[in-house]
Amino acid sequence: MDQDADGTFTKSDRDGDPIVNCECGCFFIPSAMTVRTADTPRCPVCEEAFKPDDLCASDIELGPCHAECLEGSPIVDLNTGEPLPDAELHTYPASEIMDPSPQTREAER
Repeated sequence: MDQDADGTFTKSDRDGDPIVNCECGCFFIPSAMTVRTADTPRCPVCEEAFKPDDLCASDIELGPCHAECLEGSPIVDLNTGEPLPDAELHTYPASEIMDPSPQTREAER
């Protein structure tokens, strides 16, 4: 087992998966993980990140969602909870809810 540049020791198990020696002296197999940044708005239904040109709609309980994820959901009167059969879903581009990049904010000035 060779020492890595950062002072830890890394080796592989029989399958070739990395095994890392932690500071406390134990070994562990790092698991695969998805890192999500807190500033990436996501649809609460499908959990996909919004893209600026995605078509969105808002749900009273979930907040902004992809409009297609809410397809088939009833539109109700917020005061009574009764379905509004002739109501249309209000949609908007996801860019309206996304925090613009510093370059975008600078260009808007």
